[in-house]
Amino acid sequence: MTLFRLRLENEQIIEISVVESMGFGGQQSVIVYESPGSDGGTTLTTGRMNRTITLSGRLLGSDIFDVNRKKVTLERIRDRGEVVNLDSPLDSEDTGRYIIETFEGNLPLGQARYVTFSMTLREYRQANVKLASVSLVNYQPAELLKQRARDRNILA
Repeated sequence: MTLFRLRLENEQIIEISVVESMGFGGQQSVIVYESPGSDGGTTLTTGRMNRTITLSGRLLGSDIFDVNRKKVTLERIRDRGEVVNLDSPLDSEDTGRYIIETFEGNLPLGQARYVTFSMTLREYRQANVKLASVSLVNYQPAELLKQRARDRNILA
């Protein structure tokens, strides 16, 4: 049994005790520029897209109420778009932060200690944009405008 954990932003841990399969992958963003009459084009790669991880298996609990509590918690996390960290035996060179894109499952007949599930996690990334402090107001022209208004007796 391989132990997978989802760690929430508030450090709460949800254990997904039995995972039968883990799929992973991602895409590269490719742009191809072609011009009419040419025998080729230019290909640019603009970086990778957000990675996805799929997990399927069993969500275990001590009884049906414990299983239901875990199921409801995962559904709330998905619906709120909360960011989770995935602790798994396979490491990826990504942010390690994900959003639950899909969470589906079913209760097998006669079971009270687990539900089978399938979950898709999409990597949570934000662009690394540096903010610059720019002042669009130059006070000197504004002061000159005020002084001219005073000189004309428009502004008291």
